[in-house]
This record gives sequence, structure tokens and C-alpha cells, in this order.
Amino acid sequence: MGVASIPYKINDDLVDRKVTILAAFKMISDQTCILFHEYTNEINYINIISGTGCASYVGFQGGAQSLYFGRACNVGNLCHELMHALGLHHEHTRPDRDQYVTIQWDNVVPGKQDNFKVKEGDTQDLPYDYDSIMHYG
Repeated sequence: MGVASIPYKINDDLVDRKVTILAAFKMISDQTCILFHEYTNEINYINIISGTGCASYVGFQGGAQSLYFGRACNVGNLCHELMHALGLHHEHTRPDRDQYVTIQWDNVVPGKQDNFKVKEGDTQDLPYDYDSIMHYG
């Protein structure tokens, strides 16, 4: 199996959180074939910046791909957002999720229903993972 090496850049105002950011990289690298390296001059990279919360686009966007790492976010939140940046959707949005969980739509915060809609995709015959960092609650 090959290794994917992902360049990253940490915004200067997050220098005091670098230990947490590096811990998130290590958590992912320890369980996958994905490594992270500091940005040099790559065209495409993950740009970790301050935000009011934790957020990332899902999948490759091209260029400096922003990943928002707010002050209230922890290492687990950052791992979750990094996995989004790498292309993973939430575990509870798998096409087969209704075989494993029941969404209590009345309990979903208004305006957040899209976070629970089923996404099309190939599960690669992997088992449903209740403990996935990509699974809500």
C-alpha cells in the first residue's frame, strides 16, 4: 500500500495550538497510510486557520484549502475536520445507515437536517462503525 503525504500550513495566530494540531496529524497517521508534512511551495495544501468553530469542505477543493480550527475545538474535532478535508463524509450518512441507526428527526436542531441526509457512495464493504470519529452522537 502506498502512502499519501498531505501538505499543511498553520496560520500564525494558531502557533500556540501547534501541539494539538500535530497530535491530530499523528492520530490519523497512526491509523492510516496518510502522512502530513509542512507546506513548502505546493499548489494544493490544507490551510489551518482560526475560525469561530471547526469546519472543512468535504474532499479536495484545490489551492489553499481552508480548515477552520476555532478556540473551542479539540484534537478530536480537528481529526474529524481533517477527515472531511480528505474526502470522508459522516458515518451516519452512509447509504446503509438505516440498517444500523434511526435518526430522531424531531431532535435534530432546525437547519441542521442536512448533516443527517444519506449520501451516495461506496462503503467498500466496510462494516458500519459506531465508534468512528466521523459519527455524530
